[in-house]
Amino acid sequence: MASKKVILLSGGPCVGKSTTAKLLFEHYVNSAYCDGDWCWCVNPYSIEDKRQENGNQNMAFLISTYLNAGFEIVIFSSIVLTNPDMRRSILKSITATDFDVMSFQLTCSEDTLMERHKAEGEDAVSFFWLQLPPCPGEIVIDTDGKTPDKVCKEICKHIDAAVKAEKEKAAKEPKKAAKTGKAKKAATASEKPKKTKAK
Repeated sequence: MASKKVILLSGGPCVGKSTTAKLLFEHYVNSAYCDGDWCWCVNPYSIEDKRQENGNQNMAFLISTYLNAGFEIVIFSSIVLTNPDMRRSILKSITATDFDVMSFQLTCSEDTLMERHKAEGEDAVSFFWLQLPPCPGEIVIDTDGKTPDKVCKEICKHIDAAVKAEKEKAAKEPKKAAKTGKAKKAATASEKPKKTKAK
């Protein structure tokens, strides 16, 4: 069983990635948090920029550093995770071992997105990101009508359920191994030739 988890938060601008990531970071003890914006801050920024691969390496390095340092939960939020190729590149470049990945895509309605952009003083709104499908295995979290705390708790339920299931599975492994060992021992004993007394 992997002892560490990398929690990915994907989605477009203003869906709540950074806010949720910070709340998750504060909720879990022995956790670390990394925002993709910290790893590739350039002007102008474009997700199509071929140099973005350098940013992916930076992200993978920071995640690896946290994992190798012994943090059990590493939360990583970034818009680049909406791109399957970039996601694969980042995960493939992580040098740490013994960890599982759980991914969540945050989304909202177009009306909610417009309201959030307006609240931040931004007039230009793109619905492009809302139309992107989730990556395989990704859990979609609709943030409409939910406070950041509620979104965080919803994600925590998924994470805690996964951790609980892994612990229960790990607890059964020794018992299963013990039963298998006894069965093999019994089988070996039955295969031994019986001694016969000489007449």
